[in-house]
Amino acid sequence: MSLDPLPDQIPEIALSWHQAGRSVWLATVIETWGSAPRGVGSQMVVDGDGAMMG
Repeated sequence: MSLDPLPDQIPEIALSWHQAGRSVWLATVIETWGSAPRGVGSQMVVDGDGAMMG
């Protein structure tokens, strides 16, 4: 079983972190080339302490 959140859960996680008072950044892959671990449209959320998901 994977611990990675589903792609559509990332914005919800970002919102819940923000509502909890954490500073957050939501990143979206807009272009790839060569071998890339994630495709265009993939997202990740990062907080001010460096915690990340996605």
